Amino acid sequence: MERQSRQFGVFALFVLMTAVAGSFAIIRLPLPLIAKMLIIQTIAVCFFGWAVRNRKYPDPRVQHEQSPGQVFLSFLPGLLGGVAFLVFSLLLYLKIVVP
Repeated sequence: MERQSRQFGVFALFVLMTAVAGSFAIIRLPLPLIAKMLIIQTIAVCFFGWAVRNRKYPDPRVQHEQSPGQVFLSFLPGLLGGVAFLVFSLLLYLKIVVP
């Protein structure tokens, strides 16, 4: 069975789950809040850098038209980061995660 370009492979899902598990483990550590946020942000940046490592970026000197799907995919990392920040803030507000 051939994998389409927008599907995750098993290894990519393993790396994603490892990054998420590491982030939740960092949240549980008795560290100051700013240290937790910096470590989690570092994990997220490393994961997003790894996730887009093999993308073929178009030549910026050539005009090209982007489909709505491509525009949505370009906003996806920022959207995921924003949602993760809101979830973490909600956990702090509800005192589920204590800094």
